[in-house]
Amino acid sequence: RIYLENRLIPESKFDDLFYTDNFAKVAEQVNPQTVLQQEARIVIPFYDDDKNVIGVQGRALDSKSLRYITIKAPGQDRLFYNLHDINTSKRIYVTEGPFDSMFLPNAVAMVGASKSVYLPDKLRLRDVVFCLDNEPRSVEIVNMLRDLIAKGQKVFIPSNSLKEKDINEMVLAGKTVENIVDYIDEHTYGGILAQANFATWEKATTRWKI
Repeated sequence: RIYLENRLIPESKFDDLFYTDNFAKVAEQVNPQTVLQQEARIVIPFYDDDKNVIGVQGRALDSKSLRYITIKAPGQDRLFYNLHDINTSKRIYVTEGPFDSMFLPNAVAMVGASKSVYLPDKLRLRDVVFCLDNEPRSVEIVNMLRDLIAKGQKVFIPSNSLKEKDINEMVLAGKTVENIVDYIDEHTYGGILAQANFATWEKATTRWKI
């Protein structure tokens, strides 16, 4: 609870999260083939539309352990946090991690090592905005954003004056959820506008000699 409060995670989300002092046991219950060492973690569950657990993510509470461990139930492909509880008739925000999604209305988080451009059937042909981390020097994020734009998706591209790396940092810096949503909507682009703003935002290509 102290960890969540320090990150200013909305208290309304606390009931959606759990704590375990033996994440290995939790992981084994989700996927019996999983073998991990015993350690304490925050447990972030993933559900299908019938509220069945289809995966979990464990967040370490110390800096020595791997930050996140994601376990998928057998037969599951890609996990999206909060996919079971969104309104597809409204704008849907897609963040990189579950914690960031908890600050935004009607948001999901994509989980996966590659974070490749992929949308489940439930999100296709909907008003979806991808909100990747503000890391213009990250080759992985730059390539993913470039791929999203090429595939015709709408993306959030902040101005170069934004200092915070992600949604959580914006909240910790004192911005309200309303301010953040307004800022995201004002800086959401698609097509040619997305390409133009992407070109001024990214700093990971060879032209920057980095």
